Amino acid sequence: MSVSLPSQPVDTDHLRTGSSNSQEDQSHSRTLSSLAIFNEKVQPVAAIPPPELSGSKSHYETPMNTAGLTELFSKCDAFSSLPHDELENLINQGTQHELETGSILLHEGKTGEGIWGLVSGKLDVTVEGKSINQVTEPGEVVGEISAVSHTPATATVKAATEVLALGIAHDKLHETMKKSPSLAEALIRSMTRYLGSR
Repeated sequence: MSVSLPSQPVDTDHLRTGSSNSQEDQSHSRTLSSLAIFNEKVQPVAAIPPPELSGSKSHYETPMNTAGLTELFSKCDAFSSLPHDELENLINQGTQHELETGSILLHEGKTGEGIWGLVSGKLDVTVEGKSINQVTEPGEVVGEISAVSHTPATATVKAATEVLALGIAHDKLHETMKKSPSLAEALIRSMTRYLGSR
């Protein structure tokens, strides 16, 4: 998102009348030059399709900036060992999605399009239609196994409430993993822990 401060109207009366005032001109020039355009870093839109939506949309949490997301996901088991700059780079590959209640992020039996990180709200995890878990802690990540290994998802993940989530497409994920051995190691370690607990 780019935000520009409103331009200050330029007084051109002295130009029309032929008069000039060097002090006023200099002061006005300094005022104009002091106006700045602030650019908020835009996270590239990942090539991950929007989740299937259902239900009515009302209110969501305000999307977080890169610094806030990096701090949030640094507490996640999968990313806690990553250097700050590498995690920040990964975050910048994703985009935040406002998901309605009932939106499906992952389909059991279908290859996931990417990983999802919870920013706010709750997610239901089901296997063969039976609820096995709820993801409620901001910073938790789902979909690593399917996205990393290109295999069908082992569970369905659905928004139990209105949800704000960060989605990172698997192609962006793999591209980042090639440049970051630490990320690849962290994700494999996270997958191993998950599979070992089943």
